[in-house]
Amino acid sequence: MEYAVEMYNVSTAYPRSNDVALSNINLTVLQGDFVLITGPNGAGKTTLLELIIGFLKPLRGALYVLGLKMLENRMRVRRMCGYVMQNFMKPSETPYTALEVVLMGLAPFKKPFD
Repeated sequence: MEYAVEMYNVSTAYPRSNDVALSNINLTVLQGDFVLITGPNGAGKTTLLELIIGFLKPLRGALYVLGLKMLENRMRVRRMCGYVMQNFMKPSETPYTALEVVLMGLAPFKKPFD
């Protein structure tokens, strides 16, 4: 079986920051697996996801998503990944159900009127 994500000694930082956000992370996820990422506020959960989907660049190490080396294929990987931010709307203001919010991540892959 192939990996969906492979990270080997990956470190990253946010732009214009001297502080390392994640350091020497190793992670492999098989295609088709479900993964739960938990931890306290500030532990790096969102940073890890932003790294995997190409919002952040790895500063060190090797990162592959769907077999593609992230540094050379960021835009290609971003076109293949969906991401719905946790707090994109306040719950009291959103007219959408939880399922509809999750399905919004598919929007980049649909053609008009699908």
